[in-house]
Amino acid sequence: MIVIKSVIGVYLKAYTTVFLSYYKFVLKKHHKTHIINEIKAKTVKLIDSSTISLCLSMFEWAKYRTAKGGIKLHTCFDIDTMLPEVVSITEAKVHDRYVLEQLIFPKDTVIVEDRSYFDFTLMLNRIYVANDIVFISEEKREELKVFAENNRIALIEHSWNWDWILAPYLDTEFTIEKEQQALDRLIENGFEKQEIDQIRAEVGKQMYKYNAVLWECRSLGLYDVKRVIAIDKRSV
Repeated sequence: MIVIKSVIGVYLKAYTTVFLSYYKFVLKKHHKTHIINEIKAKTVKLIDSSTISLCLSMFEWAKYRTAKGGIKLHTCFDIDTMLPEVVSITEAKVHDRYVLEQLIFPKDTVIVEDRSYFDFTLMLNRIYVANDIVFISEEKREELKVFAENNRIALIEHSWNWDWILAPYLDTEFTIEKEQQALDRLIENGFEKQEIDQIRAEVGKQMYKYNAVLWECRSLGLYDVKRVIAIDKRSV
């Protein structure tokens, strides 16, 4: 017995046919017309869980909260085959992070999941790739240092060179003071002014167009330059 208490759930159930027909129309029209370059030719896995409410008087073992029962469906979904690869059912109170931790993904796999799965030990167990780059939230800086020290992993400081080179193209005022600060830092890191001017001359026009749509006001980096280059190649 599955109990649907959410008003949204009731409406979704009633209008499933409408949503499904619209989804098929959009999918048919836009399928493979817009491919994110960063995940092109890579394997994409979607990992998430869904909680299904159960009648607690009938399923006493599925106690979730004081007066609520439920189970949790943990799924690893392959975007290419459009099929679930792994499905695990647990009690609803089991945290997402502890269910699919045994999965190991090969190189060039992109994993899409929410912050419930954010755990350094989980990342270490999942991926065995030399020279792999993992982007970590600033909030986890201290936790990352402890994890790296315990596992003898060297930490490399982020280079801000590209951020300073691309500072003129941010959606904010680039004052004389800011320009001098960026120049001083780049020179300290071994750049010459002529070299900086040359790089900006090569990417400047494209970066202005790029950020006219993005409206980034804090930071542009090498990632953005690579995106600009990829966009230019597709438009040729």
